[in-house]
Amino acid sequence: MAKHVVSVAVEDGRLLWTYPHRTLADQNVTSPLYHDGKVFVTSGHASGGRLLALAPDSRSVRQLWFNRELDNCHGGVILLGGHLYGSGCRLYKKGLVVVNLLTGRTTSTNPRIGKVSITYADGMLYCLDQKGRVMLVEPRPGGCRIVSQFRVPLESKDLPLAHPVVCGGRLYVRHAHNLFAYSLRPEG
Repeated sequence: MAKHVVSVAVEDGRLLWTYPHRTLADQNVTSPLYHDGKVFVTSGHASGGRLLALAPDSRSVRQLWFNRELDNCHGGVILLGGHLYGSGCRLYKKGLVVVNLLTGRTTSTNPRIGKVSITYADGMLYCLDQKGRVMLVEPRPGGCRIVSQFRVPLESKDLPLAHPVVCGGRLYVRHAHNLFAYSLRPEG
């Protein structure tokens, strides 16, 4: 929703609760993340991210914390080992941001990684930035490290915004009308 996080009953679609989550551009693109009775939501352009705790009857929520640094526009957020991994909005050049789920405190930022769409597989983050750079990143709460990187060939000026996908030993990256598949298995 443009200005709120909402919860609806799966059975009949009735509204269970709403919570304000305003953005400068009325855009809430990043999918909410649910874990252990809590919902994390985030949006770009300095809108930040917030962790909401569900009431026992699931009919209301209360905010546990708010963090302005993890203001993910669209690239997704991954929860690993009690930490949220996602990129900050391009406007503030924070790069990959790591936030402690329980406290809401930022534990690290990495501007070198930039604004990325991410996925997780085999203990690593697979990141795609808006210039077509694909990075294999070791997720660490105290500071993520780029292990390797390469560029996909961009045939148009459209930004690569699709999330990378890892499936069946391959990395899939989509840009415009092209789909690239890269083997992740050792040659042999």
